[in-house]
Amino acid sequence: MQSLEKLLFQRSLGLASTDEVRERVAWRDLGEVEQGHARGRLTCVDVDRSERFLLAGGADIRVYDLRDGIQKPRRKKPTDRVCAAQWWLDGGLFATASYDGHVRLWDAERFEAACAWRLGACVDAALTRCLAGACVVAAACDRTVRLCDPRLGTSLERVSYDSKAIKLTWCSYRPDLLAVAWQDCTVRLYDIRRGCLATLDMHASDTSPHSPARAHDAPVVGLRFASRTLVTAARDGRVRAWADALPVPVHFPRFHRLGQTLGLSSNDPSSAEFSRVFLPVANAVAVVRLSTGKHVLTPSLDAAVRTCAFRPNAHDLIVTDDTGAIQRCALVPPSRAAPRPPTPADEDDRDDGGESGDDITDLRRAVARARRADRERRLAEEEDEEDAPATRRRRTRY
Repeated sequence: MQSLEKLLFQRSLGLASTDEVRERVAWRDLGEVEQGHARGRLTCVDVDRSERFLLAGGADIRVYDLRDGIQKPRRKKPTDRVCAAQWWLDGGLFATASYDGHVRLWDAERFEAACAWRLGACVDAALTRCLAGACVVAAACDRTVRLCDPRLGTSLERVSYDSKAIKLTWCSYRPDLLAVAWQDCTVRLYDIRRGCLATLDMHASDTSPHSPARAHDAPVVGLRFASRTLVTAARDGRVRAWADALPVPVHFPRFHRLGQTLGLSSNDPSSAEFSRVFLPVANAVAVVRLSTGKHVLTPSLDAAVRTCAFRPNAHDLIVTDDTGAIQRCALVPPSRAAPRPPTPADEDDRDDGGESGDDITDLRRAVARARRADRERRLAEEEDEEDAPATRRRRTRY
């Protein structure tokens, strides 16, 4: 990760844009940091659609009202070690998966389990999705992926493989498409009605359903759809984006100490052009822009970051670390920077390719002056080179 000083130097040479510098400064500015603490490490966090309630799972289950703060949970429930938790679509229910092999659907108001499924093996992930008007829970259970139906109270095995399922996510634009990451470093796309559709290959050599191709050289720790793009992150620090229109994946820069990552959060607008992926990296969170692959880091925390969740409307980041601390960081987006009226210097800078309304006015003016001086110097040298042969010819003629 390049420092702000290096980015400013690249901007002075014309190698970085003003927007990149503005965004780098904005993401470093924490307008608010609020801290709370849970009992033990948290393995998962999720924010409901209204962005008001925070669901946190670990040694127990806690629900925080973000309007009241995160110092004290609104409700908490002792339970077995939770490995995955997610809000239902309307926020009245949430689903959890435990390492003891149970998947539960909870009533958020009474804070009691409305449905429970005992799958008989360790469950590593669980996600809810509406299919044909019915909501189901998909659970990664050992070598299978099972769909749990709350209406019938039963579970069906829909996907099986020779390796252990560790991560799964529903497709954001196809309700019947499921992406599953397996322990053997493969990521496969499944139509739950027909079976395996494709296997992701980082070398794009073969995408047949039974291909031995791998998406990463290490097990996947993060899996998320952002519009029509699937983002995967692995323990080797590699992050890749898989799009329908591209035959090969997009390889992002390698992040060190990504092995402790247990969560990957992304805001999911209608277009992936403006999507950002949030990755816990060591003691900070990397914010990766999908359209360019460029990233910035939030300021370092006191301990290694485990999970994170982003609230697009409130524009803040919920972060948990190894100590069990929960922090809410109010990030200042570049679009909220107060514009200032243009000055004559801004008009000159705009002629030289700059932009008005920038926070680093002195730097832009210096760059504009340097460019003008360099252009004048080159023009003077070209005129001297053109005049020199003519002078020699006149001297020879006499």
